[in-house]
Amino acid sequence: MKQGKESAMECVLVVAILRRTSLEAAEKRLQEVGVRDITVTKARGYGEHADFLSSDHLVEQVKIEVFAPRDRARLIADTLVEARLGGAAEGEVVAILPVEAVIGGRGAPPVT
Repeated sequence: MKQGKESAMECVLVVAILRRTSLEAAEKRLQEVGVRDITVTKARGYGEHADFLSSDHLVEQVKIEVFAPRDRARLIADTLVEARLGGAAEGEVVAILPVEAVIGGRGAPPVT
């Protein structure tokens, strides 16, 4: 990851698309493994499952995003997978994405 010039810590973005019913368990498990900062966004989509009773077939979901050091990314991703209600819930996904740069935020140098 690049912050300003260079940073010793490589950063990734862990993203989870979960059912709304999985959110509380995911938040609790993330806190238990020491994750302090997350972003939660309402999301709508379809893929494996569609809401055929809805005119647009979209299902209500949540998207959780966590910026993390690369060496903690798999722990965080596994924690999100384990937090899903019913284990391997269909239509839910967790991904680890590379981050090229972080501009601003806690610990980042000022943008010049």
